[in-house]
Amino acid sequence: MSGADNVIFNTLERDLSSDHNNLQSMEARFLSDVLAQAFSRNETLQGQIPPASVVEDRVIGGLIASASATPNSVDVVAGAIAQQSATVIPVPGPFDSSYRLAVNRVTTTLAAPAPGGNTFYLLEAQMVNVVTSTVFRDIFDIVTGLFVSTSVPKLQERQIQFQFRAGTATQAPLPQANWVPIAIVFRLAAGGPVVASDIIDVRPLWNEYVPTVGGGTTLESGAYRSTGIPGAATTSIFFEFSIFDLGKRLYARATSGAVDLDLATYLHESGLGFVNNRLYYLYLFPWNELSPKGAYPGIESNGVLVLSAVPPNTFGRNSAPVTPPSPFAVSPFASSSGFCAASLYRYAGAFGYWSQSRSGVGSVINGDTLAGSVTLVTHVGPGSSAFNLDTIGAGGTDIVPRHARWVDLCISSQSATAFWGVVGAGGGTYANGWIGAFAGTERVRIPIMNERSFALASADNVTAILAGWGT
Repeated sequence: MSGADNVIFNTLERDLSSDHNNLQSMEARFLSDVLAQAFSRNETLQGQIPPASVVEDRVIGGLIASASATPNSVDVVAGAIAQQSATVIPVPGPFDSSYRLAVNRVTTTLAAPAPGGNTFYLLEAQMVNVVTSTVFRDIFDIVTGLFVSTSVPKLQERQIQFQFRAGTATQAPLPQANWVPIAIVFRLAAGGPVVASDIIDVRPLWNEYVPTVGGGTTLESGAYRSTGIPGAATTSIFFEFSIFDLGKRLYARATSGAVDLDLATYLHESGLGFVNNRLYYLYLFPWNELSPKGAYPGIESNGVLVLSAVPPNTFGRNSAPVTPPSPFAVSPFASSSGFCAASLYRYAGAFGYWSQSRSGVGSVINGDTLAGSVTLVTHVGPGSSAFNLDTIGAGGTDIVPRHARWVDLCISSQSATAFWGVVGAGGGTYANGWIGAFAGTERVRIPIMNERSFALASADNVTAILAGWGT
């Protein structure tokens, strides 16, 4: 017996053509079903019983879309897809797998659409069964008892067909059922040449997923800094984020100098408007479970990078739906589907100064942002002054992220004999201990535990500003 599904032939029987056809189907089914599990997304989430094994469409390799030497066209190189569908023709029979493999063996040149207005298109692929050889064979006619020369299909191949689907001037459409997304392609009104910057790779590569246990998320690195100087606001930053999220690696880094967050509207959540004295957040999302690549000018990325005002929850994920920026479809990213890589404080029409930082371990979100000279308390003369980290910002928004575990305070304008204490909002002076005697401007780090309100007490004239926070 063979080591896989098989058809048994007896030397004393007169086997039928259907036996051989079933044998081919069963061999192909065994391979396809094994690959379906090998390429599946396996995850064990908290409270999820049993663990999930999700079989999804995959680009096994290749099928990279690029600008073509043929005018007004897109080239798609050779490659293969694995597609989960029980309805794509030919409809699977009892010995077939619904996980079908298809191959594009040569570079295919596709004429790009010429729309009436600027349009984002989604280029998609689908398995198609193609008869590649037809021959004449003598077929027995049971009515006449004669053999008749008849044209019959002899070779069938699972190849790949492509389609462009139109979106709008700002968004590509969501992927269509039974089609595998390959690329988002921007087309100017009336067409014209396709250049590399018009193409965003959205192939669902099978090696984006690996089995995970616990559904954890880890920010492997999270470095960012501004182009300004300490204490000065700026809108331009350098950054590099790398996130391992539920078995998928997402990353984003500036490759062509600093990115101006005010001008980079392609990063903005749809409808985002800036106000002063509040936090904004940089999230990384997959799009429709894909990891788009090359989506931003001057940014190398694997995932959708979004600047949003939606705060993260305690797990570092978006606490409410976030609307994607152009050119991704307007269907919102669901709550908890993205990961917050940075918390950015805006004041004086720009963002605070950041220094290079790195997150802690586990699923704790980064937040090592140095926010610059944001005045929290100006206190003149002996006594104490209280402030609340949750209501100091615009509209009662947090000035320090909920995930923060410490804040840095810069304390200045005091004499060498000044003593400061940090207390709960309703506590007594020095309830949490004194924090030092200073000579000139000093920075002191204060842990945040259960208290989100603080009082600072001094025997001298002082000024305090918030310098930053972190995990």
